[in-house]
Amino acid sequence: MKTKDQQPCILDDELGSREEVEIHQQRIKELEGYNGQEGKSYNSKIIIFTNILLFTLTIILYVIIQANKNSTLR
Repeated sequence: MKTKDQQPCILDDELGSREEVEIHQQRIKELEGYNGQEGKSYNSKIIIFTNILLFTLTIILYVIIQANKNSTLR
């Protein structure tokens, strides 16, 4: 083996080398960011679905009211 491949392992509170700890912390930050984005995306989908549903129900209600007005005028 080459001596360049053998690096001293510096332990940091029994979690592994400093590099391993930094990589682990970076992965945690990335996962937290991903989870936050996923939640926002899910919430926005719920809001969009609710808005479309309300809009559709409003149009249906309007059509029913107009049909009743026209039938009472005759």
